[in-house]
Amino acid sequence: MRRKKKENRDLMLDPLYDSRLVAKLTNHLMFSGKKSTAQRVMWGALEEIKKAVKKDETPVAVLEQAG
Repeated sequence: MRRKKKENRDLMLDPLYDSRLVAKLTNHLMFSGKKSTAQRVMWGALEEIKKAVKKDETPVAVLEQAG
């Protein structure tokens, strides 16, 4: 008999930006299970994006446009 297929779990939203894309990128940045460190790096990068773009654009919108 074949095994049951595993059910995919929903990806939790990023707590600061409420974005699945930011959460996914944070998970890919994570090394050795250090999620808080990966979040600090990701949030720092998004703050740099916020400083570099126009006032009416959000950093998450810039990420979505780049992807």
